[in-house]
Amino acid sequence: MSSADGRDALRLDVTRTSRAVAVRVTGELDIASGPALATVLRDHSGEPVVVDLRRCTFIDGSGLHVIIEAARGNPRLVVSDDLGPPVARVIDLVGLRRVLPWRSARRCTVMPAGTGDG
Repeated sequence: MSSADGRDALRLDVTRTSRAVAVRVTGELDIASGPALATVLRDHSGEPVVVDLRRCTFIDGSGLHVIIEAARGNPRLVVSDDLGPPVARVIDLVGLRRVLPWRSARRCTVMPAGTGDG
């Protein structure tokens, strides 16, 4: 799904199970789309949340900021470590693997169908 300017529009799929809320991020997470993710994460503050960035095609500093702030505000939030190459590069470049709470995709039993092995 692309927008009129050729960018991948952000899509957020939220799945709730008995164990946690999974938020699948698809498309570009940037200054324009970050507030939508911030709202979803804020709506589930205090609940166990898994953020799945596997289908995120682009992330900038404002997108990273949304995830960092959500993790600060919700100690039960984790990010699936199954990342697409563009996002993995940015996260490694800024050193967020040492900062954010990560969880192996294989251990994320709340991931929606088709997004991991568990």
